Amino acid sequence: FFFPPLGGFGVTYQDLCHSLSEISGYGFNSIGLAKPNAMIKTVEEMAEIYVRKICQLQPQGSYHLLGYSFGGIVAYEVARQLEQKGE
Repeated sequence: FFFPPLGGFGVTYQDLCHSLSEISGYGFNSIGLAKPNAMIKTVEEMAEIYVRKICQLQPQGSYHLLGYSFGGIVAYEVARQLEQKGE
């Protein structure tokens, strides 16, 4: 699961995904781009949304999370929340 930099798109990781052809990847777009009126105030809230989506796509781990810049902060928080859920 790939987390974009602030205001970014999942397509940011397209070239990386092509070079990692042995695994599949899912790139998220920034939540604010998909829901411009979303009132997300914290990284924790944003991560909760991503965790719900991840669990819909893949109900059990192991999970591979990647992000750079702001996406790295989100990936860390997603990992923390998944760990709290026992994943």
